[in-house]
Amino acid sequence: MLDETAMGDTTRINKGGLKNWSIEVNAHQEFNSGKLGSALFALVGSTTCIEIRPDNSCSTGINPSFSGIGVLENFPSMGGSVGSLLDAAFTIRSAGTLGRASSS
Repeated sequence: MLDETAMGDTTRINKGGLKNWSIEVNAHQEFNSGKLGSALFALVGSTTCIEIRPDNSCSTGINPSFSGIGVLENFPSMGGSVGSLLDAAFTIRSAGTLGRASSS
């Protein structure tokens, strides 16, 4: 939000600014060829097309899809504690507009 308040105004006036989006993901790590670890490690710092839906089925009014171009900010190869599954937490940040679509 941008502050558009001017001298003489008695209330703060806000105006919408540039949009910003990001996606934070926490997934279980897999190192096999073509799986999460090898696929995403190669994309760090690169722009890529993404699409996400709440449920892995066709896009509908209650299951919209969101798509756009993002940059994979980081991808941890290792980490975690003894006795737990190896999780990979990573963030995709905006590199373009995020769109929303659904079919009825």
